[in-house]
Amino acid sequence: MKPFFALLSLALFIAVVTAGVPKDPSEMKAFNEASELILNNAGYDRVVNSSEIIAKIQKGEPVTYDNVVIRGDLNLSDLDLPRTRIERTLPDIVSGLSENATPINSPIRINNSLIEGRFTFNNIIFNNSLNFVKSQFMNDFLIQGSEFKAYANFKDSEFSGISQFRNSWFKKDVCFSNVAFDNSVNFSYSRFDGDVAFVEAYFNCPTTFLDAKFNGEVHFTLSQFNRNVIFSSSNFGISSFNKYTDFSKVQFNESALFNNIYFTNTADFRDAEFYGLLSLESSQFSEDGLFQNATFGDMISLTRTKYNKLYISFDSIKDALEYDPAAYQLLIKNYNDLGFFDDANSCYFQFMKQQFKHRDPMESPILFIFDFAAYVFYGYGVKVSYPMTWSLLTVVLFGGYWRKKGVNEPFRFSAKLFLSGSKLFFESPERAIEHDGSWLNDMFSIERLLGAAFTIMIFLSISKMILRG
Repeated sequence: MKPFFALLSLALFIAVVTAGVPKDPSEMKAFNEASELILNNAGYDRVVNSSEIIAKIQKGEPVTYDNVVIRGDLNLSDLDLPRTRIERTLPDIVSGLSENATPINSPIRINNSLIEGRFTFNNIIFNNSLNFVKSQFMNDFLIQGSEFKAYANFKDSEFSGISQFRNSWFKKDVCFSNVAFDNSVNFSYSRFDGDVAFVEAYFNCPTTFLDAKFNGEVHFTLSQFNRNVIFSSSNFGISSFNKYTDFSKVQFNESALFNNIYFTNTADFRDAEFYGLLSLESSQFSEDGLFQNATFGDMISLTRTKYNKLYISFDSIKDALEYDPAAYQLLIKNYNDLGFFDDANSCYFQFMKQQFKHRDPMESPILFIFDFAAYVFYGYGVKVSYPMTWSLLTVVLFGGYWRKKGVNEPFRFSAKLFLSGSKLFFESPERAIEHDGSWLNDMFSIERLLGAAFTIMIFLSISKMILRG
C-alpha cells in the first residue's frame, strides 16, 4: 500500500503547488489532517517544516531526520551566521560567486525521506558530514560555490528537479551510487579530492562535468547516461582524471564528449557501450586506455588524441572511426607497439581506403589510378588474399583460353606459365601449340607478366607478416 499512498502524497503536493494552500483556518486544519493521514499511510512518520531545519543549523545542532517529509524551501545561502573568506578560481569569479562563504558545523542527515521544496546551498562550507540516503527530491537541488570538508552521501536517492553541484569542492569521498537524476544535472567547475562513486547511477537527463577535476578514484561502472554527457574542458581550465577512472560497463545512449581531458592514470572503459558519438578530441592518456569489448554504434573521434597504449580492437571501431590521417597513423603505431599486428594491418587498410575515398581524381589522375590498383589488386600490401585471389582467377581465365586453343591439360599449363613469371623458382613451360601470329605470343607473355606481378605482391605481403611475427 505504501506506493499507492506515496502517489497520493505526490498528488497532494502538486495540488498545493497549483491551487495554493488554503487560507481559511478551518480549511487549513482539514488540509493538514488530510495531509497527515496520507503521509502516515504512505509510511512517513511526520511532516517537518524547513524552518525547523534552518533553526537547528543556526544553533549548530545536528540535523537528523529519518522517514519524514520535508515541507518548504530550504535556503542556507541567507543564514545569519558569520562568514569567512574563501579562495575563488577563475570560473568562480566569472560565475559571479562571492568570496565570502558561510561555515556550517551541523552534521546533516536526512534519510528515507520525501523532500518537497527547493534546496539551495550556495556559498556554504560544510564542516561536517552530509547524508541524504534513500531520499527523494521533488524540487530543485542547487549547490554552487560550496565546500564539503567531510563525507557526502546521496546513495539510492532520486532527484526529480534540477540538480546542480557547480563550482564546488568535495574534499572527502562522495557517493552518488544508485542515484537517479531525472532533470538536468551539472557538476561543472567542481573539484573532487576524495574518491567518487557513481556506481549504477542513472542519468536520465543532459549531464555536464565541464572542467571537473577528479583527484581521487572515480567509479561510474554499470551506470547509464540516457542523454548527452559532457566531461570536456572549457577555455577556463582543464578537466582531469588523476587516479584510476572506471567507466567499465557504462551505457552511453547519446553523445559522450571527453574533449581536451587529461587521464593521468588508467582509464577503464572495458565493456562500455557507446550508442552515440564518442569524442576524445585533444585528450591525453598518460597511462593505459582500456577499451576491450567496448561497442561503438555511431562515431568515435580520435582527432589530436594522445596516448601510449590504447587497448581497443580495430574491428570494434573501423565503421565508426572518424577520418583523420594523424589519428589513423598514431593508431597504427599503437597497434604495432602492442604487437597487435592484425589490428595494425586492418587499421592501415582502412586508412588507405579512406584516403583513397577523400582523394580528388582530377587533382592527380595518375596517382589516383595507381592508388586504385594498389587497393584492388594488392590490398595495400596487408591483404595477401587479394593477390592470391587474382592469381587464381588469372590461372582459371587463361586456362579457359588455352583450352580453346587446343592445349592439353590447359589449366596445368596455365598454372605453370603463370608461375614461370618468377624465374627464380619456376621455369617456363614449353609452348604447347603451334601458332601463326603474334597474338598467341602476346597472350603467353601477358600471363607470365601477370604471374610475375602477382607473385611479387604475394611474397611482399607474406614477408611483412613474417617480419612482424
